[in-house]
Amino acid sequence: MLCSPIWRSQQAMKAEEYASLDVLGVAALIESKAVSPTEVVEAAIDICERRNPEINAVSYEAFDHARSMALEPTTIPSGPFGGVPFLLKEIRGDIPGWPDRMGCKAMAENVSTTSTELVKRHLATGVIPMGKTTSPEFGAIAVTESDLYGDTRNPWNLAHTPGGSSGGAAAAVAAGIAPIAHANDGAGSIRIPASCCGLVGMKPSRGCMPQGPDAEIGAGLGIEHVVTKSLRDTAAMLDATHGDMVGAPYSAPTPASSFGEALQRPPGQVKIAYWTKYWTSGEPTHPECVLAVENTAKLLAEMGQHLDEARPDFDYQALQAAFMKLWVTFSAVAVDQITDNPTTELFEQYTLDLANLGCNISAAEFVAARDHVMQLGRLCGDFHADYDLLVTTTLGCPPIKIGAWRRDSLFADVQVQQEFMLSSGVANATGQPAISLPLHIKADGLPVGVMSTAAYGREDLLLSVAAELERAAPWAITTPRCLGVI
Repeated sequence: MLCSPIWRSQQAMKAEEYASLDVLGVAALIESKAVSPTEVVEAAIDICERRNPEINAVSYEAFDHARSMALEPTTIPSGPFGGVPFLLKEIRGDIPGWPDRMGCKAMAENVSTTSTELVKRHLATGVIPMGKTTSPEFGAIAVTESDLYGDTRNPWNLAHTPGGSSGGAAAAVAAGIAPIAHANDGAGSIRIPASCCGLVGMKPSRGCMPQGPDAEIGAGLGIEHVVTKSLRDTAAMLDATHGDMVGAPYSAPTPASSFGEALQRPPGQVKIAYWTKYWTSGEPTHPECVLAVENTAKLLAEMGQHLDEARPDFDYQALQAAFMKLWVTFSAVAVDQITDNPTTELFEQYTLDLANLGCNISAAEFVAARDHVMQLGRLCGDFHADYDLLVTTTLGCPPIKIGAWRRDSLFADVQVQQEFMLSSGVANATGQPAISLPLHIKADGLPVGVMSTAAYGREDLLLSVAAELERAAPWAITTPRCLGVI
């Protein structure tokens, strides 16, 4: 446990100082007694109270809880992030007594009674939970807009989405409310908002993170981690929380060394494939996305890496169809567990459309779809026998405007949805680790992420190459100024 030190008391920590730091930076100040946990928490609350009304990213404010913990440093576990404010996602970010709404009107009064294993590990690092972040209903779409909470907005441009489904988490971190936030990813929900908000967002390998005590997200398609400002924070939290529970159906390889050490280890010569086109039509993605990948490829070539224009050869439309059969079935189960009379008073029309389709999927169709999805992992395993990494844009276009993803019907503007998400769900199907890095900014200030995907279990290589890119083209830990000076 932390001892009871004599903290600096002459001057409160300034909000702008707090917002300029990453997790390890804040933790280092606390450990050196330059600031107290109370000062840090008050700075976080100050920023939240000023900025959340505009971005609508924090759905539940547990400020009294955070202040109480900060006032009693001996209650904070002696982990690597002792005293650092932390936000939990609306979905699976469970603390007993806190709301558990899943972004859904039907669950507006629902309260958690237990914590997941991952949340327990998060709290054991010493973070101070200060609230929960918004998500779309059941995390089913790639923007964070819902009937329950309204629209969550991108701190870089309030007219645009922060992505989803971990959009509240990413918007809050980008706005400086917390330097790190819990997130999960069933088809890109960590990487998409990281790309939209100029953050680091890593989806670890299937089985790398604990998912108990409940069932796995999407029968193994989903996994959890965090969104952060820096690569070192992502690696440090992975070191502190990785490893599935005994008896879990999947188990990723145990790393030979820490993920933090991988950042310091040169990757050596690696063979890299890059791709700038849509996986369905073969047409180029948005020009800014093409530019982001091409500039990244140029950087990698200047490092001496070998690059080819290539991607795994498989029928992407067939994968989309199989993935959709699984997703609509999960939606049907989620709705059925709440009520046997689903209406638009309880659920959004988009959710009802998903659930209605799911009710018509037979057991045989579900098993065949899951087999198809899982077979892709073997195919991509063959691809990574030839290429160590695949570099693509995270999204098919820059962050779309609020409302562009229509929720009044599953079948409205499907092209907008497919172009935006691009191919983020491939890594969920295969179980591979993938990371979105903030390597490009449009002239209008909107971030565009670049995604790297490695072979299953090769988080070490993914992080090593990412660190080389960070050293070659460092991204600033900046706070968007469209919200005004703190």
